[in-house]
Amino acid sequence: TLTITPQNDPPSFTSAPVVDTSQYVPYSYTITTTDPDIGDSRSIVATTLPAWLQLDDQGDGTATLTGTPEAADVGDATVTLAVMDTTGASAQQTFTIHVAAQTESSATLVNGDLLIIGTSKKDNIVVDATNPNDVKVTLNGKKIPNPAGGPFTVNPSTGRIIIKCLDGNDTIHLTGKVRGIIDGDSGN
Repeated sequence: TLTITPQNDPPSFTSAPVVDTSQYVPYSYTITTTDPDIGDSRSIVATTLPAWLQLDDQGDGTATLTGTPEAADVGDATVTLAVMDTTGASAQQTFTIHVAAQTESSATLVNGDLLIIGTSKKDNIVVDATNPNDVKVTLNGKKIPNPAGGPFTVNPSTGRIIIKCLDGNDTIHLTGKVRGIIDGDSGN
């Protein structure tokens, strides 16, 4: 009689990491893995992770790595992830995320919200909103009750919010029915 004893094979990563981002821009990497041994469950952990990132293991061989780097995080950050199956077989994925400094104003749609980053120059940005009166604004982490006033000018007939003279790396988070950036320029 011939007896065949199956061997446990290690899991592996099937996703390629996102390796470039910029300060103040939300980072996201959806991690996927596989295991040739049918039925082996897998867990994912981070063995090396910068403080600005968080790993959320879904318990099904997938995970998400998310976070938003700040000015102090500009440069290269090493990440090492490990996937392990139920019998202890494992694999690692090590990569470097390059966090670029913000050198000019930017606007990024994140989950339907608009994140606007100003630079140390004075910047003007025009944003298109479905209804500017429904837009909620956070400037440098502080809520502003109404986009009109301060650095904001609202034109209800066009749906545009003009953000004037951002200064000192201001970060503005607009939530509501924002369609995107219309125009942006760097001042002096």
